[in-house]
Amino acid sequence: ACFCSHHILAASLPLGTLADRWSAARTVCGGGAFVLVATATTSLAAVGDAAAVSESGRGRAYALLVVAMALWGVVNATIDGPAQALYASSMRRADRTRLMTRAFQLYTMAAVAGRGLSAAVFWAHGDAWSLPALRDAILVGVGCEVLAGGAMCCYRRPACRSSGPAEPPSGPPEPASRGGSAAVLQRGDMGAAGGPLARR
Repeated sequence: ACFCSHHILAASLPLGTLADRWSAARTVCGGGAFVLVATATTSLAAVGDAAAVSESGRGRAYALLVVAMALWGVVNATIDGPAQALYASSMRRADRTRLMTRAFQLYTMAAVAGRGLSAAVFWAHGDAWSLPALRDAILVGVGCEVLAGGAMCCYRRPACRSSGPAEPPSGPPEPASRGGSAAVLQRGDMGAAGGPLARR
């Protein structure tokens, strides 16, 4: 957990910058791919540690686990940053508090369910702390993470939503001789494919 927290902290700012300057949806999809890689790495570490009969084998399994924690740090930083920002931008402002609260409730329910699954795995192993029981609990947990990774790979850039009609512009309209077609083109460029609004 300590390794994972440090990697979340290290990855948060670069991922947020990448999402802002490139694409939040593509960044989240990349995080979904990291889920699959992290799942495979964690599974190899868990299976290798449970089957290891020598100190060198346990050392290799531990090294794999450290790499896996780094990968999960990237995944969690993606979920806590770009994914939540993209989710918030896909809803009306008037509904944002309610829907974000529901998302947090579902997140908490999933965490509680994961603890229940872990308890069930250990109960099936005779309620004893052992490497095979720990291996199976890890495999069940990362298997469930694959569902989250698949959902992240399906993220798309949401359509812009507003909470109501646009407010009328303040002040007198700009004369045609001063605004002219240049002002119209400038307003059009704001929403064009290469405009600053399209990069969000």
